[in-house]
Amino acid sequence: MKADGTLWAWGYGANGRLGYGSTSNKAVPTQAVGLTNVVAVAAGESHSLALRDDGTVWAFGLNNDGELGDGTTTTTRLLPVATLGLTDAVALSATSDHSLALRSDGSVWAWGNNTTGEI
Repeated sequence: MKADGTLWAWGYGANGRLGYGSTSNKAVPTQAVGLTNVVAVAAGESHSLALRDDGTVWAFGLNNDGELGDGTTTTTRLLPVATLGLTDAVALSATSDHSLALRSDGSVWAWGNNTTGEI
């Protein structure tokens, strides 16, 4: 995350986890497409989250268990998509297959895999 609010990523690009529209690996920083005003990021095993200054959460990468929060459970996203129904987020966390957000009212929202009661 740069001071101008853009998000840059590099490394292993499988499943679109770098957010630039491809699954290719990147050896140099590459800007995530369409993300501006980013104030926080979180990276899971195969997906990434970005928090914008308006409190919206954006996600990209593998989505086998709904960890992107876009209303689908099997659609991998190569570009950032908005997490549905979540506003006023102030912090993020991501694991291998689920995601979490803290809202300004103190509530915690979770989505993704819950097979072992982790969310």
